[in-house]
Amino acid sequence: MSTKSSVNSSIICRSAPINEIVAASSCVAVYERGNEGLKFIHLDTGKYKGRYLVFVVMDSNLTNAEARNVLAFNDNLEKFRGLDARIIGVATVSNISLRSWMTNKLRGLKFPVIADVGGDLCHALGILGPDTHHSPRSLAILDPEGRLIHLSKYNQNTLPQPKSIIKFLKIIRENENQSGKLFLEPLSDYTATIEDSISVSQLSLETHQSDNKSATSSDGKVSSRQSDKSAATSTKKSATISQSSTESSNIFEKVDTDESALSSEMSAARSQISADVSAVRSTLSSRMSAARSEMSAAKSDISRVQSNISTKNSRLNNIITGTGANKQQSSSPSTSPDHSVKTKSDQNVKIKSTKSSRPSTSPDNSVKTKSTKSTRLSSS
Repeated sequence: MSTKSSVNSSIICRSAPINEIVAASSCVAVYERGNEGLKFIHLDTGKYKGRYLVFVVMDSNLTNAEARNVLAFNDNLEKFRGLDARIIGVATVSNISLRSWMTNKLRGLKFPVIADVGGDLCHALGILGPDTHHSPRSLAILDPEGRLIHLSKYNQNTLPQPKSIIKFLKIIRENENQSGKLFLEPLSDYTATIEDSISVSQLSLETHQSDNKSATSSDGKVSSRQSDKSAATSTKKSATISQSSTESSNIFEKVDTDESALSSEMSAARSQISADVSAVRSTLSSRMSAARSEMSAAKSDISRVQSNISTKNSRLNNIITGTGANKQQSSSPSTSPDHSVKTKSDQNVKIKSTKSSRPSTSPDNSVKTKSTKSTRLSSS
């Protein structure tokens, strides 16, 4: 969603409307509200009137070095608030992209970031030209009346430093307290060629203060010497700042290079780990299959042995049952031929003995009987 703003057409696409009031804008922003997490909000820059407002404008292609630089502003948030200043991030990307940034590279960011998709706010601040739509790395400062008092633009090797911005605001506030007026800086529109470019303004202020002190001196030669000394000091400071900025740029480049190398090494390590895991899984799978086959064969062998045992048990039971029947048959009269002959002979013997015990019916016996009877008759 583009920024909705009513901006004076006379200052749109100018190099920078320095010392002119920038119209308030109503924008869509991403903001982390405590425990509620990231939220999409409507932010009206007009509500910051009465305070200094620092716009940290991010490149549309957020690099790791720039993300660390933005988080450095986040770490110094309380110092800015102590100077009655508020920080707002700006980027010409969608709110969805901003939410992704604040979930990953900008995790933990405590100030809102405006999704200036149409570039209206950046055009109003003089950051974007008429034919550009992607915000470069920049920093703009509005005074409590909404007047643009500073704008610095950076390239791919330069970054704004929070400590320098804080020092700049302190100088402005001191000047404001001494003079009772808001500070107007006449030379704020420039493109940064060194990392700590905003210190040029500080050096300019220090030069003006030195000139004022030298003007009040009674000795003109001493004043000129002090001015020369101040100019030499300023030149020396500029050289020192330039050297430190170059070293910082080299550090950031080295960090980016190290991150790229580390990322490549991590990707290679992940690929190697993935290949090793795949090989281990394949080996385990083949071993498991072999083990299952062996277990299946063992089960078949066990089933076969159990079947044999069952058959042998059946046979044994039959044998045992047959032996018991034979024993019972041996205890009862035998039905075998020999046994029957013996039984019959025994029976014949018994019958014969019985017959012998009975009165004989043989002729002799009959004679004896008759003689007995005749004896009995004669006696009678």
